[in-house]
Amino acid sequence: MLWGYNPGGMTEPIATYTERLLQVSRVFRLYPDQVVVDAHWLWKGDFRSTILLASLKRAYKERYVRNRLYKTAVWVAVLGAILAAFPLYPKIPWPLPVITYVGGVIALAGLAVAALAYRKILFVRFDSHDGKPGLDIARAGPDQAKFGEFVERVRKQIGKR
Repeated sequence: MLWGYNPGGMTEPIATYTERLLQVSRVFRLYPDQVVVDAHWLWKGDFRSTILLASLKRAYKERYVRNRLYKTAVWVAVLGAILAAFPLYPKIPWPLPVITYVGGVIALAGLAVAALAYRKILFVRFDSHDGKPGLDIARAGPDQAKFGEFVERVRKQIGKR
């Protein structure tokens, strides 16, 4: 795992924030000159990013975003429901009623993921000086109560650069 990164020999970060979304868990560590982001993606593995604070604008943008999995999950639910309904048509010979059950399970799984992904989540984005996205932080997971404080600490630390 990538946890425990120690940039420049520093022992403790100024602040930490843990974010958890459906497909990724990220830990942000704020140091005097950078933010180190350790991410664990559900299907992709572990990644580390280091964002230099000098490359970020102090102002940030707030945006509410629904998880990307929502639309995919709705489509999976619809396709599962169609598959479950096929044996109901008498003119189509279906030897196995298992198709109905499989379609129903797929539809229910799609609905469950869609329900989990439906809620919009607040993201804060610090753009880089060249206008590209620099650092995104979501208010989700075990440290939601520390979200505002962490964002403010990042903003103040950018101002010191």
